[in-house]
Amino acid sequence: MKVRMKEDRKGSPNGIDVIDYKKGRIYDMPADLAEPWIDRGFAATVKGKEPEETKVIEPEEKKVEVPEEKKVDEPKEKQEPPGPEEKKEEPPKPPETKDKKKN
Repeated sequence: MKVRMKEDRKGSPNGIDVIDYKKGRIYDMPADLAEPWIDRGFAATVKGKEPEETKVIEPEEKKVEVPEEKKVDEPKEKQEPPGPEEKKEEPPKPPETKDKKKN
């Protein structure tokens, strides 16, 4: 049963849990809890069409297209201009010896 609270009250809809019902709010509660409050003026029956179930509709995911960035040519690694090649020092060759033996 839907009721609008006229004043703050505490009540137990199931005999176990205690709920703080606040003034001005609408609650759906068992008739055995609502009817005594309505009779005493603590609550009033909500008449009229019950609101339809509220559905949360997730917005569609929109794909955001990001324009391609212009690629800026990065400077190539600094290259040394071609120059004289470094000469590698080779070990000296032993002098040639000729056998001068005559037989």
